[in-house]
Amino acid sequence: MLSRHKLFAVIQKRCIYWPPKPANRSKIIELPSGKRFFVFLCKRDVDGKLEPAVVFTDSFGNKLATFNTEEVYQLKQLIPRLETYFKLYEKKSR
Repeated sequence: MLSRHKLFAVIQKRCIYWPPKPANRSKIIELPSGKRFFVFLCKRDVDGKLEPAVVFTDSFGNKLATFNTEEVYQLKQLIPRLETYFKLYEKKSR
């Protein structure tokens, strides 16, 4: 079994681009919940080329979710459906 320090070293090797340097990302915007988001250039899984991505982190800087341009557009299309589901859930919970 790996020690905690060795495990951290393995994780750091796999995440050499995380966290992005301040020069390589946009201004960090803090949300009311304490979570944060920003845009930076990350490498695509397929070919390693750089592409812009929106990243959401918790208050400690741990990555929660990353969305590339295509995923942001897909999420935008899903918002009306998600709002409908939330309204339905609110009605059922009363």
